[in-house]
Amino acid sequence: MALYAFFQSKSSDTEKSKQELFRSIEQIYDLYIHLFSLLQEIHNRLVKLEEDEKNKFQPNKNDLGFYRKFLLNKALIIITENKNLITAAKEKQIDWQHEKELIKKIITAIKNNAEAFAQLNNCKTFQEDKDFIANVYQDIITEQESLLYYFEEKNLFWGNDIYLVNSIITKFLLNLNENKEENNFILPLYKDEPEDKKLVGDLFIKSIENKEKNEKMIADRAKNWEIERIALIDIILMNMAITELTEFPTIPIKVTLNEYIEISKIYSTRKSKDFINGILDKLAANLKEQGLINKSGRGLID
Repeated sequence: MALYAFFQSKSSDTEKSKQELFRSIEQIYDLYIHLFSLLQEIHNRLVKLEEDEKNKFQPNKNDLGFYRKFLLNKALIIITENKNLITAAKEKQIDWQHEKELIKKIITAIKNNAEAFAQLNNCKTFQEDKDFIANVYQDIITEQESLLYYFEEKNLFWGNDIYLVNSIITKFLLNLNENKEENNFILPLYKDEPEDKKLVGDLFIKSIENKEKNEKMIADRAKNWEIERIALIDIILMNMAITELTEFPTIPIKVTLNEYIEISKIYSTRKSKDFINGILDKLAANLKEQGLINKSGRGLID
């Protein structure tokens, strides 16, 4: 996170840090394409493994069955054949050809996972196909240490960003449409670039400006906890939430609270998530009573 990096660096150059924030957002988008192209490469590697197994004097029937069943997975086929993903990967010059050992390790990890193997064999419907891909992606592929090392070497910040992107991709996989034309893999980075970039930049700057004031509010509400004992990432998330509640009149209260609880699930522990939820609920109610939250427009009051 850009704010985490800013506070850790003790920097005072907010403008430079804001520009780094926008660069990191673009890099997260690259990571998203990178991970989807990994799924495409896994499919391509499975094709080769199946061919090699067939050409053996005594093919392994279990391996052949695994490769064939995996290659028939409709969700994986939709991902592999998506032209927009293929084009985006080419534009980003993403090439997994030099990572054959990494891909092989991932496939072997899936094949050797008894739960995944059983789930694959039981796939009969499209719903079961996409559940399998989502589970394999979340529980096996993204848990490979060699894959994490690969991305950390590519980009220092991707080591943290990958958890956010993994969450986005898993949700996308679970909501994959059987009609391949209705799956929009490549969404624009911004819906309205000028407006969205202004909102992101303003939230970044105002969260820095309001840091001391917001941290005092957090400390006052966090009974039995000294501010120094609360994880920095938790403080930053709550600081951002309070800033959004008090400084951005067009964002509904519920949207802000739900948004930061979801973010905390990715970047914080389960215990932190519950802690943040409790503090933000209390603070939102208190700020509202004091008239420090002023929302305007229909549906923005609560």
